[in-house]
Order: sequence, then C-alpha cells, then structure tokens
Amino acid sequence: MSQQPLNLRRFVLLLFPMLAICFALWWSLSGWLASPALSASEWLLAWWLPDSFHLLQQKGATGLVFSTLGEFNGQLMSAQAAKNYLAFEFNTQILSFSLPFFCALTFAAPGNFSLEHLLEGIAALYAVFVISVAILALKTLMVGLGPQNVVESQGSLFLNINTVALLYQVCTLILPILIPVLIWVAQKRHLLAPHFNRIYNPS
Repeated sequence: MSQQPLNLRRFVLLLFPMLAICFALWWSLSGWLASPALSASEWLLAWWLPDSFHLLQQKGATGLVFSTLGEFNGQLMSAQAAKNYLAFEFNTQILSFSLPFFCALTFAAPGNFSLEHLLEGIAALYAVFVISVAILALKTLMVGLGPQNVVESQGSLFLNINTVALLYQVCTLILPILIPVLIWVAQKRHLLAPHFNRIYNPS
C-alpha cells in the first residue's frame, strides 16, 4: 500500500511546537546526551594528538580538554615538570542541537513516523557529533596553547592551522543544521517526491 504524500501544511504547523518540546528536553538533558560523544572523542583525540592531548572530561554540557603541557612561572613546559595540566573548556551544545532538530523534523510528520528511521538518524548524527567534538577540542587546544604546540608539533601535513580552522567552521556552522535536514529528506524522499515533481514539472 503506497503512502500519501507528506501534508506540508500540517507538517509546518506541527514543526514549531515539536521544535519547542524537543529543544526544551535537549536543554535539560544536554549533558547526558553529550557523554557518549565525549567518551568516543577522547579515544579519537588520543590517537590523533598523542603529543599534545592528555584527557577529555565532562562538566555538564561543557567539555574540558587537558593538554600534555603545564604552566610554571608563566612558562609552558611538560605537565610532569610543571606539576599541573593546562585545560580548556568548550561548549558541546553548539554541536548537539542537531539531535533535537532532527527529532522535531521526524515527530512533525506523525502519520509517517518510523522508529527505525528515528534511531538510524540519531546514530548517524552521533557519528558526526563525535568527529565534531574532536575538531572542537582540537581547535580549543590550538587557541589555548598556540598552533605551534598542538598541530605543528604532530608533524602531519593534514594537521595545520588552516585545515583546523576550516573544519571548525564546517562542524559548528554547517553540519549541525545541514546533516539533520539531509537525513530527514533522504528518509522521507518517497513522501516528498510528489511535491518536488510539482515544483520541477508544473502543469
């Protein structure tokens, strides 16, 4: 049995209250939602930045990235010599809002709801979230310690200040909005096809 095309008017009317509900839940649970991504990103950073990354911790929705460097009398040195670790905070909420956004899009089409699609979308967004957290932590370390003590010390052609800056912009400004929409459109393409056909083939 073929499904009816998505009712766009009903979808738009439901989308706004769904956004309010999903973002309210996200705000109260953002620390819990960030925990799996921070744990996975810690492993990724340890592999990626063995010379400058020490530890990734969580404080609510805030990530705390520890470097292998410390400070003594205003001088940077190894944490072992300084007897302290330099750490810098970053906000995971600038990345994780893709989760409530995608959930709102999904719940705004209740007649076409699929739990499988919802879980698949969340899993895909978490994969992007993990990589984005690693990029954000890398950029935070680079700003706090200077690129010469983070990316340049790794001796990698991929890790340079311009690449990190570009990845940071993509991960914070583009992906959290674009990826949920692309996943939702891909999942609902059979319901959206009639609307696209009317746009491209008006009669």
